[in-house]
Amino acid sequence: MDSALILNAKVLNMVDPPVDSLILSDVYSVSGILDFNLGAYEEALVDYFKSLKLREAINDTAKIISALGNIGNVYYYTNAFDQAISYHAKAAQLGLNFDASLISSNYNTIGLVFTAKQELDSALSYFNKGFKVCKLNGREANSQLADLHDNIATVFELNGSLDSTIFHLSKALTIHQELQDNIGIAWTALKLGNVFLKNKENRKAYNWLMYADSIANRSATIELRKDIYYSMFECYMSINEMDSSRHYISKYVLLNDSIINLKTSKNIQEMEAKYQLASKQSALELSNEKATRLDLENSRSNMYLLISGVAIILLLIAILLIRRWFKQREFINSIQLELRKRKMQELLSNQESESLAAMLEGQEKERERIAQELHDRLGGTLAALRLALRSAKNTIDEADLSIVDTAVEEARGIAHNLSSGVLKKHGFNEAIDQLRRRIVKSNQVDFQLYLHPDINLLGQSTSLELYRITQELINNALKHSEATTWIFQVNLVNDTFNFIFEDNGRGFDIRKVKRGIGLYNIEERVRKIGGEITIDAEVGRGVIVIIELKLNK
Repeated sequence: MDSALILNAKVLNMVDPPVDSLILSDVYSVSGILDFNLGAYEEALVDYFKSLKLREAINDTAKIISALGNIGNVYYYTNAFDQAISYHAKAAQLGLNFDASLISSNYNTIGLVFTAKQELDSALSYFNKGFKVCKLNGREANSQLADLHDNIATVFELNGSLDSTIFHLSKALTIHQELQDNIGIAWTALKLGNVFLKNKENRKAYNWLMYADSIANRSATIELRKDIYYSMFECYMSINEMDSSRHYISKYVLLNDSIINLKTSKNIQEMEAKYQLASKQSALELSNEKATRLDLENSRSNMYLLISGVAIILLLIAILLIRRWFKQREFINSIQLELRKRKMQELLSNQESESLAAMLEGQEKERERIAQELHDRLGGTLAALRLALRSAKNTIDEADLSIVDTAVEEARGIAHNLSSGVLKKHGFNEAIDQLRRRIVKSNQVDFQLYLHPDINLLGQSTSLELYRITQELINNALKHSEATTWIFQVNLVNDTFNFIFEDNGRGFDIRKVKRGIGLYNIEERVRKIGGEITIDAEVGRGVIVIIELKLNK
């Protein structure tokens, strides 16, 4: 946006006398669009009025319709609904007599105004007028049609019709995607997220809001990003994720504060008064002194009354905005205090993470040393003992010899569990399968594996961490779950691996369970490899552990 403003200013400097009014009006129009998308509504209104004045002078009807619509949009976004309806109605009337294909956006915005005023029947009427214009002109996939679907969905949502709401939002999203309209995609995804959030479908809401956030980061208006942040705050609040909710409300407050600062730099109503005054003066000049002195005096009187009224309104607005500003600052200060506390906690957490990472590294070295000792010394000794006892000279009972065989197998199994040798030699999938066979053989558990052939893409060190995480999950299940079935599944979706470990045991209350060193080890290993872990558990329902890990390209 900033680069576009700079380029448009260069174009403005290139316009030399004699001025081409049409070109100059287009330059002002583009400048207004850029200011509008940046949230600088007063500046946008000034540019739109300049563009309208030039277009009226050359009597370019199509351009006049566009300028009137742009001015009406500014009034709509600043909640000046009567002015918004007035300008869009003027544009629609001109379009009916000139080219009806130009006026679907005017009907759309008027419908939005009536939606904001909760006059839903009137809103539906204008949205349907917009649909008729689009269909009459064969425009089946354009931004206006997408906007109409977006906005009529809002009316159905207010009427409580969930299926119709989702249907129209899905139609709008399809059109935005065909047009590669990132702003439209983000707006519609935000609306879908809010619909599911109100319907208590938090997982669907989270997915749509994250999608909207990712698209908005590419190209978005300041209003859009502000609304996404607030919806993310509500989503995390609904699932009691307080840290994430604080993060998004602080981003919302800071962005909202910047919008307030922009809106209080000047007053939009003053711009309207200046335009009306300029229009009257132009009319007087073009009339070649046909107006009488009495008309001139009346005009001046009206101007003084208008200025006085605007001054009073400005004073009242300034008082209200100052009070609101102080309240916002108080809230921001509280958020900043909370952020300082969080930074201190984060520092302590980083120190703890470094200590735990060192401990995990030490554990891995100690595992390898103990595994080597078991294999070379105890394993060798037990193997020699088994050979000696099975010699023809000994008359030991076969059942007693089986005890020695079991001891040899147990020593080998412990060594394999401790060592990463199988993983290094055969890979993650084979190591996990060997672990499964030992568990099933010794514990009579139905252990189901669904592995992915591309797991080697993660690399040796990451695979080792995942193997240790799986061992820790199995140990916890053996100690606490009393489960009869375990399921371990690995999926690869786009560039993200999903590791899912599930049991049908007795479960636990995640809010009340005491977090032992095993759980801390799992979480630290997940952080170490750059993944995210989610634990879903309820008493009597079992446990589901999901680890998401992006594939580094």
